[in-house]
Amino acid sequence: MEHHRLPERPSRRFSHDREGLGVIRIVCLQSAIFLCAMLVLPAQAVPTNSRAPLIDERIAVKAPEPLQGADRDFLVMAATIIKAEIALGMLASQQGATEPIKMLGLRMVELHNKAESRLRSMAVRHGLSLPPVISSKDRSRLAHLTRYQGKRFDTLFSREVAKACRHEIPFFDKRTESADPEVAAFAASTSLSLQYELEQTSPGVSISGR
Repeated sequence: MEHHRLPERPSRRFSHDREGLGVIRIVCLQSAIFLCAMLVLPAQAVPTNSRAPLIDERIAVKAPEPLQGADRDFLVMAATIIKAEIALGMLASQQGATEPIKMLGLRMVELHNKAESRLRSMAVRHGLSLPPVISSKDRSRLAHLTRYQGKRFDTLFSREVAKACRHEIPFFDKRTESADPEVAAFAASTSLSLQYELEQTSPGVSISGR
């Protein structure tokens, strides 16, 4: 009786190897398709940072307009006036006999410190040098006031501030018509501060009648 041998089944290991090779071929084929697609994409399809500024846009800084001679002279003189106003305010806040004078002094310091900071910023942008200290004339005014105490100080201080404001307000008002909008706005703001001081030291006095 003749025996027929059954065909041998492939081993499980060989089957797994074939399956593994098939997976590798599929992965390689997918990678190749992806790389080909990337090579033929149009330039606009590549993601870019659309908000990144151009080099010229990053370095292009508009230079400030040059100040006219009248505006430059005005800012230098304004710096001298503002320093004197701050010094007067500090003296009143420390030496004033009555609360209204002390409070006015503090308010003067606050208003003119802001004006001085604004003025320094303009000077830096325009390459303008400002006087570092108050003038000798203003130092003499302060030294004169320091000799007095009590109500006498308050009276002389009010008189000195009112007198100064009547001269300084027209000076600032004139530059509100400057062609430079920043200078004009600074002049108008400082003029308002001086008008406030005049009203506090000379009640009932009309500014237009100075």
